[in-house]
Amino acid sequence: MRNQIGLDVKTALINLTSARSEVQVANLGVQLSQQEVDQARDRFRAGVANNIEVIQAQDSLARANDNQIAALYRFNQARADLARSVGQMERCTPSKSQNKDMRNR
Repeated sequence: MRNQIGLDVKTALINLTSARSEVQVANLGVQLSQQEVDQARDRFRAGVANNIEVIQAQDSLARANDNQIAALYRFNQARADLARSVGQMERCTPSKSQNKDMRNR
């Protein structure tokens, strides 16, 4: 039983570390996609690109936002799994400000 608990805790920690990295990558993806939208709009205004390029950049940004949401979900799930494995489930509920902080990292 003790070995199983130890394994559960180690697995939960590894998953949490991985999920935190996923959030960071997803945040960078959103930033990059936003820059692409801004650049596509600038090119469109300058007359060197058409609106399809802007729409494609916006679509990419929407996918990046979806990826960010999924990464945040996995991060919070990993937090809950860790809390459950160490017997502190009531402490794992993130506040809105904690979720916002993770998105801004």
